[in-house]
Amino acid sequence: MREDLRGLVKWFFLKQVNNILKKQRVLLTPYKSFEPKKLVNLYQNFQDEEYLLDQCAELLSKMILVQAFPNANHRTAFFLVGSYLSKHGIRTIKFEDDPGRYQEFYKKSKGLLETDIDHMHIFDKNYLDAIHMTGIDDHLEAARKQLELIIIGDQSGIKTEESLQSFTKSLSQLSPMALFE
Repeated sequence: MREDLRGLVKWFFLKQVNNILKKQRVLLTPYKSFEPKKLVNLYQNFQDEEYLLDQCAELLSKMILVQAFPNANHRTAFFLVGSYLSKHGIRTIKFEDDPGRYQEFYKKSKGLLETDIDHMHIFDKNYLDAIHMTGIDDHLEAARKQLELIIIGDQSGIKTEESLQSFTKSLSQLSPMALFE
């Protein structure tokens, strides 16, 4: 299962890099190496939420916070969450269609990552730094508000019907290229 998750999320990441190359004709400069163990840690520590919006906000925030990729962590997280929502028949406004809806979140998220959150301690329950813990809470709330901005229609009150583990398993059974069609 761990290998499924690593491979799946790496495909999501490569899709984002490929999109950037096509649209901007620039190569992303990696600022660090790919850290697949962080994805495994996310997968093992992820607690499913009762409501779909909370589930997606948690996944979006944690995926960004673990900083597992050499670049495009935000885009990869949005692509994964968008795929999760799409599988449940929920549409979102994509970045390409309305970049303005995303800019404030990117700014806040990057600010929290640079000043308040130590991404090395995202799942360390013994790391009791108040600024870090508040930063994680602030990031989750910002992710929730961002999803409210980009989800088409009211999605409050919809219960989560599929766990993250079940979702990743179902996607890993597809051919990698089917994810990007």
